[in-house]
Amino acid sequence: MITFRRFTLAVLTIVCLVVLTPKAQAQLLNEKIRVTFSAPVELPGLVLPAGTYVFIAVEPGHLTRVMSGDEKTLYGTFLTIPEDRLEPVEKPTIVLGETPTGTPERVDAWFYPGDSTGSEFTYRESKSHNKLESSVRGALAPVEFVGRETGRVVGNSGKAIGHAAKYLVS
Repeated sequence: MITFRRFTLAVLTIVCLVVLTPKAQAQLLNEKIRVTFSAPVELPGLVLPAGTYVFIAVEPGHLTRVMSGDEKTLYGTFLTIPEDRLEPVEKPTIVLGETPTGTPERVDAWFYPGDSTGSEFTYRESKSHNKLESSVRGALAPVEFVGRETGRVVGNSGKAIGHAAKYLVS
Protein backbone atom coordinates (compact mmCIF):
# COMPACT_ATOMS: atom_id res chain seq x y z
CA MET A 1 0.00 0.00 0.00
CA ILE A 2 2.86 2.39 0.80
CA THR A 3 4.41 1.68 -2.60
CA PHE A 4 1.13 2.51 -4.33
CA ARG A 5 0.88 5.85 -2.42
CA ARG A 6 4.46 6.78 -3.35
CA PHE A 7 3.83 5.90 -6.99
CA THR A 8 0.60 7.93 -7.04
CA LEU A 9 2.33 10.91 -5.39
CA ALA A 10 5.19 10.76 -7.93
CA VAL A 11 2.75 10.66 -10.87
CA LEU A 12 0.72 13.57 -9.47
CA THR A 13 3.90 15.58 -8.92
CA ILE A 14 5.02 15.01 -12.50
CA VAL A 15 1.57 15.91 -13.88
CA CYS A 16 1.52 19.14 -11.83
CA LEU A 17 4.99 20.11 -13.03
CA VAL A 18 4.09 19.48 -16.66
CA VAL A 19 0.81 21.40 -16.42
CA LEU A 20 2.17 24.35 -14.45
CA THR A 21 5.46 24.79 -16.32
CA PRO A 22 5.20 27.55 -18.93
CA LYS A 23 5.62 26.39 -22.48
CA ALA A 24 8.91 27.33 -24.10
CA GLN A 25 8.51 29.45 -27.21
CA ALA A 26 11.11 30.92 -29.47
CA GLN A 27 11.11 34.68 -29.39
CA LEU A 28 10.58 35.91 -32.91
CA LEU A 29 12.60 38.91 -33.92
CA ASN A 30 10.51 41.75 -35.19
CA GLU A 31 12.79 42.85 -38.00
CA LYS A 32 11.01 45.55 -39.90
CA ILE A 33 12.11 48.79 -41.46
CA ARG A 34 10.15 51.80 -42.69
CA VAL A 35 11.43 53.38 -45.91
CA THR A 36 10.27 56.24 -48.11
CA PHE A 37 10.91 56.20 -51.85
CA SER A 38 10.79 59.48 -53.80
CA ALA A 39 10.23 57.64 -57.10
CA PRO A 40 8.61 54.35 -58.14
CA VAL A 41 10.56 51.16 -57.37
CA GLU A 42 10.29 47.62 -58.65
CA LEU A 43 9.90 44.44 -56.62
CA PRO A 44 9.52 40.98 -58.19
CA GLY A 45 6.35 41.22 -60.29
CA LEU A 46 5.28 44.56 -58.81
CA VAL A 47 6.00 48.29 -59.18
CA LEU A 48 5.43 50.40 -56.07
CA PRO A 49 4.67 54.11 -56.57
CA ALA A 50 6.64 56.70 -54.61
CA GLY A 51 5.68 56.57 -50.94
CA THR A 52 6.39 55.04 -47.55
CA TYR A 53 6.54 51.28 -47.10
CA VAL A 54 7.34 48.77 -44.37
CA PHE A 55 9.62 45.80 -45.09
CA ILE A 56 9.11 42.96 -42.60
CA ALA A 57 11.36 39.90 -42.32
CA VAL A 58 8.79 37.13 -41.84
CA GLU A 59 11.66 34.66 -41.94
CA PRO A 60 14.93 36.65 -42.04
CA GLY A 61 16.86 36.04 -45.24
CA HIS A 62 14.12 33.85 -46.72
CA LEU A 63 10.73 35.58 -46.67
CA THR A 64 9.92 39.32 -46.76
CA ARG A 65 6.53 41.00 -46.50
CA VAL A 66 6.05 44.50 -47.94
CA MET A 67 3.23 46.65 -46.57
CA SER A 68 2.04 50.24 -46.82
CA GLY A 69 3.49 52.78 -44.38
CA ASP A 70 0.44 52.46 -42.09
CA GLU A 71 0.70 48.64 -42.32
CA LYS A 72 -2.91 48.31 -43.47
CA THR A 73 -2.22 47.26 -47.07
CA LEU A 74 -0.20 44.18 -47.96
CA TYR A 75 1.62 44.55 -51.29
CA GLY A 76 3.19 41.11 -51.27
CA THR A 77 5.18 38.43 -49.52
CA PHE A 78 8.38 37.66 -51.42
CA LEU A 79 10.90 34.82 -51.37
CA THR A 80 14.39 36.13 -50.66
CA ILE A 81 17.85 34.68 -50.30
CA PRO A 82 20.41 35.71 -47.66
CA GLU A 83 22.91 38.34 -48.79
CA ASP A 84 26.00 38.79 -46.64
CA ARG A 85 28.11 41.86 -46.03
CA LEU A 86 31.48 41.95 -44.31
CA GLU A 87 30.26 44.36 -41.63
CA PRO A 88 26.80 44.98 -40.14
CA VAL A 89 24.89 48.04 -41.38
CA GLU A 90 24.30 50.85 -38.91
CA LYS A 91 20.89 51.97 -40.17
CA PRO A 92 18.12 50.49 -42.35
CA THR A 93 19.57 49.94 -45.81
CA ILE A 94 17.92 49.36 -49.18
CA VAL A 95 20.11 48.22 -52.09
CA LEU A 96 18.82 49.43 -55.46
CA GLY A 97 19.90 47.73 -58.67
CA GLU A 98 20.60 49.20 -62.08
CA THR A 99 17.74 49.34 -64.57
CA PRO A 100 17.35 50.76 -68.07
CA THR A 101 16.66 54.50 -68.30
CA GLY A 102 13.00 55.34 -67.85
CA THR A 103 12.13 52.27 -65.78
CA PRO A 104 11.70 52.15 -61.99
CA GLU A 105 14.77 51.28 -59.94
CA ARG A 106 14.80 47.69 -58.75
CA VAL A 107 15.03 46.86 -55.04
CA ASP A 108 17.74 44.19 -54.93
CA ALA A 109 18.05 43.72 -51.15
CA TRP A 110 17.42 45.23 -47.74
CA PHE A 111 19.28 45.08 -44.43
CA TYR A 112 18.03 45.48 -40.88
CA PRO A 113 20.21 47.72 -38.64
CA GLY A 114 22.94 45.78 -36.85
CA ASP A 115 22.76 42.81 -39.24
CA SER A 116 25.42 41.76 -41.72
CA THR A 117 23.00 39.40 -43.47
CA GLY A 118 20.17 40.92 -45.44
CA SER A 119 17.39 39.72 -47.70
CA GLU A 120 18.00 39.70 -51.47
CA PHE A 121 14.89 39.62 -53.64
CA THR A 122 14.82 36.95 -56.33
CA TYR A 123 13.93 38.15 -59.81
CA ARG A 124 13.57 35.97 -62.90
CA GLU A 125 17.06 36.99 -63.91
CA SER A 126 18.59 37.93 -60.59
CA LYS A 127 22.18 39.03 -60.34
CA SER A 128 22.95 35.93 -58.24
CA HIS A 129 21.75 33.72 -61.08
CA ASN A 130 23.85 35.64 -63.59
CA LYS A 131 26.94 35.30 -61.35
CA LEU A 132 26.35 31.55 -61.02
CA GLU A 133 25.72 31.14 -64.73
CA SER A 134 28.91 33.00 -65.68
CA SER A 135 30.99 31.02 -63.18
CA VAL A 136 29.60 27.72 -64.48
CA ARG A 137 30.22 28.83 -68.07
CA GLY A 138 33.83 29.68 -67.14
CA ALA A 139 34.30 26.27 -65.52
CA LEU A 140 33.24 24.28 -68.57
CA ALA A 141 36.04 22.62 -70.53
CA PRO A 142 36.15 22.04 -74.31
CA VAL A 143 34.76 18.67 -75.44
CA GLU A 144 38.10 17.62 -76.99
CA PHE A 145 39.89 18.10 -73.67
CA VAL A 146 37.27 16.10 -71.75
CA GLY A 147 37.42 13.22 -74.26
CA ARG A 148 41.23 13.08 -74.24
CA GLU A 149 41.44 13.20 -70.43
CA THR A 150 38.66 10.62 -70.00
CA GLY A 151 40.63 8.16 -72.16
CA ARG A 152 43.74 8.74 -70.06
CA VAL A 153 41.82 8.25 -66.79
CA VAL A 154 40.25 5.00 -68.01
CA GLY A 155 43.66 3.67 -69.15
CA ASN A 156 45.35 4.60 -65.87
CA SER A 157 42.47 3.16 -63.83
CA GLY A 158 42.85 -0.21 -65.59
CA LYS A 159 46.57 -0.30 -64.75
CA ALA A 160 45.85 0.63 -61.12
CA ILE A 161 43.21 -2.11 -60.76
CA GLY A 162 45.57 -4.70 -62.26
CA HIS A 163 48.34 -3.61 -59.88
CA ALA A 164 46.01 -3.78 -56.86
CA ALA A 165 44.71 -7.22 -57.89
CA LYS A 166 48.20 -8.69 -57.42
CA TYR A 167 48.01 -7.89 -53.71
CA LEU A 168 44.43 -9.10 -53.26
CA VAL A 169 44.98 -12.58 -54.75
CA SER A 170 46.72 -14.88 -52.32
